[in-house]
Amino acid sequence: MHCVDGAYRTLTGGDLLNQELDDPDFDQEDVAAISALTSADIDAIDRAILSQCDSYWRKVAYVVSVAMDAYPDRYVDIPDIYYGARIRELVATGRLDAEGNVARMRFSEVRLRSTDDLCL
Repeated sequence: MHCVDGAYRTLTGGDLLNQELDDPDFDQEDVAAISALTSADIDAIDRAILSQCDSYWRKVAYVVSVAMDAYPDRYVDIPDIYYGARIRELVATGRLDAEGNVARMRFSEVRLRSTDDLCL
């Protein structure tokens, strides 16, 4: 394959490719919609996410998709990447276990926190 000004090397070199695989950042419209959420709204989104999780692993993209359908008319302006961010928060607070890089919803899985992991 012909390489023009190192473009091929840049695309396969890792940094650019890895950035493209990460979930995108919020745009201005996303930020405005997310800022309008109340704590009750965030709790409802978290409940929708958790209701799609079980003791077995599920792809984060699947959990996000089904959780978004829980309120089809209520949170229409809230992007899927916000649901992904909520999943990262649920993982960080110990409510979910994760496999893979949860910043890449297509390449990670979650499940409800395993009681085997808890120290009694």
